[in-house]
Amino acid sequence: MYIHPELLKISVFFCIREVFINAKLVISMKKAIKKNRKFSYFFSSETDLINKNSTKTGKHNSI
Repeated sequence: MYIHPELLKISVFFCIREVFINAKLVISMKKAIKKNRKFSYFFSSETDLINKNSTKTGKHNSI
């Protein structure tokens, strides 16, 4: 089966582009989870959450 070289270039380009977009998404998700630790706070008690917030900012932040 013959594939036109130009078509092959375009398909390879889009394949690489998809990989980069997916990698960027994964990296940005990891950064968001690192920055926003509320994901792990869901599993802890509310008082524990307030204590963690107060140690971070220096004052009590109730939610």
